[in-house]
Amino acid sequence: MKIFYNTYFESQDESDWAWEDFVYDLKYFDKYLGKKAYIKGRNLDWRGSEGTKEFILKDSKDMLWELVPENTNFSFHIKRARGRNTYQAICSHHDCPTGSFFNISFRGNDAN
Repeated sequence: MKIFYNTYFESQDESDWAWEDFVYDLKYFDKYLGKKAYIKGRNLDWRGSEGTKEFILKDSKDMLWELVPENTNFSFHIKRARGRNTYQAICSHHDCPTGSFFNISFRGNDAN
């Protein structure tokens, strides 16, 4: 499983089409709705910051909005990694053109 999206398009029609495909592909994560996502990120900004984050997945698009900075163009790539319920993502953007790296795992049913 690999999902990719890039905001750098020459036409609005191309951008709209790519966004619709991307949102459709993110529905892959619907199987984790209501589960807690554990994120470990590195190279998150121009200073090379690291950090962790946890959130309950309420919508498959949260896989994007919880990891991508607001108000900037970006490229986002997510793929399955080794391990159960484990994924890796890369987000390139203005503050980190070489890419922010994320390890993502899902555990339990913590939404209750």
